[in-house]
Amino acid sequence: MMNQERIRQELNLGPAVFACWKVLCRYVIPIAVIAILIYGFM
Repeated sequence: MMNQERIRQELNLGPAVFACWKVLCRYVIPIAVIAILIYGFM
């Protein structure tokens, strides 16, 4: 029962969360990877 309520809440928040994930994947993750590589080579 708790899972169904949680799924409903996630579906309601779905579009906003999906947009946030798109932004994270497109900008934040590549910048983080580049930063890790730079720190690795320094």
